[in-house]
Amino acid sequence: MSIAVASILLACQSKSGQQNKFQEKDSAKFENNNNKKNQEVYTGILPAADGPGIIYNLTLNMSETYNDTNYILSLTYIDSGDGGNDETFITKGKSQLITKSLNNKTVKGILLTADNENELTYFTFTNDSTLTLSNSNLETPASNLNYSIVRIK
Repeated sequence: MSIAVASILLACQSKSGQQNKFQEKDSAKFENNNNKKNQEVYTGILPAADGPGIIYNLTLNMSETYNDTNYILSLTYIDSGDGGNDETFITKGKSQLITKSLNNKTVKGILLTADNENELTYFTFTNDSTLTLSNSNLETPASNLNYSIVRIK
């Protein structure tokens, strides 16, 4: 997208004053888009100790530079409430990108810190569209069970 905007801006430089106004307006739009927060949404069903599973819905609202980043994590425990109903808990807070060295390899992840600061949740980037629940060392579970959530937006 930035190449297209740059091409438009270069083309407009040799045009009349009216087109220069377009250039300024288009440039301002581009700068504003860089300051907007990107929203990524991840979801998946992870194992539960006492039920069929937990539906994780993680929404990350982040800036281009990953500053001023926050999250909303919704955990729905399937069939765990009264009468076998689903029970949902929501936490909100700040998220940050973290990097650790694990077995001489650099591992990247996300640390979620709940607003009450008593709850920390870690995810490791498995690939461009998958996060895997991990511990504070960014180690993923040694299990055949699926602890990953995938990006849907």
